[in-house]
Amino acid sequence: MRKVLAVLIVVILSVASLALVNEGYESPITNVVQAAGPAVVKVDVEATRKYSITDPYGFEDFFRRFFGEIPGQKVTGVGSGFIFNKDGYIFTNEHVVSDAEKITVSLLDGSTYPAKYIGGDEELDIAVIKIDPDGVDLPTVELGDSDALRIGEWAIAIGNPLGLKHTVTLGVISAVGRQLPKP
Repeated sequence: MRKVLAVLIVVILSVASLALVNEGYESPITNVVQAAGPAVVKVDVEATRKYSITDPYGFEDFFRRFFGEIPGQKVTGVGSGFIFNKDGYIFTNEHVVSDAEKITVSLLDGSTYPAKYIGGDEELDIAVIKIDPDGVDLPTVELGDSDALRIGEWAIAIGNPLGLKHTVTLGVISAVGRQLPKP
């Protein structure tokens, strides 16, 4: 019984001493999220998807002759982006906004703005959209130097996957300068 009590006391003291090792510890990740998070935006889009019929027998022409143009279907999408300029310029993904008829940007504070598509690159899947801040002091994220990245450095992603507001994940840089083969 004394041996069990002695082991129990040693375990309790060991666990208690571990709490003192990092007393007052504050994760640097929370500081980054607190600083950069307000500049991360949710991007909602509305578009019309044209029906694409694989038509080896000419049915599409038949339907057009009797019923007119085949109507498109209204679709919605969602993505993430970040404000990089006080004038309201935002980086996002090209595949999210390229065919959008309506783009709406939501900030972490709940404010929303209509946005317009400025331009993008399909191959790099990057686009720029713009909101009009109308005198509001927008939060921004400063662009870093990607040439200075090193393998093993921390990478923090803040975004809105599947519309889930302000999600944070963490990883490491696994490679630099990698060229992906084109399909």
